[in-house]
Amino acid sequence: MTIKFNPVYGPFAKVIGMGPGRTVCEIADGRLRVRMGWAFELDTPLSQVDHAVPEPDAKWYWGFGAHLVGNGRWIINGSFDNLVEIFFKEDTKALTLGRNTTIRSLILSVVDPEEFLQQLDSGA
Repeated sequence: MTIKFNPVYGPFAKVIGMGPGRTVCEIADGRLRVRMGWAFELDTPLSQVDHAVPEPDAKWYWGFGAHLVGNGRWIINGSFDNLVEIFFKEDTKALTLGRNTTIRSLILSVVDPEEFLQQLDSGA
């Protein structure tokens, strides 16, 4: 699955090492893997996922990139479009700027939210 980048932020993200070529969202082998360059890395079993839903209410102040947007709520996005929020059954770990961080939910901007939700549900 591909993280969606808007045409303005995409080239900037590439320059700072967080662009499309260094950003991965993968559902395979019973795991969810998300990486945004040097800023964020999550690799967790799909069994940790409680549920996921479209997130239609993006806030302009969330900005773009990889960052905290609430208590344990992180966003990995290159766009405000096609956001999906993944809720975990229990706190899970990710690396943010090389440090262990607790994640309760994760918002992603994906190219095809319906396909992503289907893959997540089926464990494809």
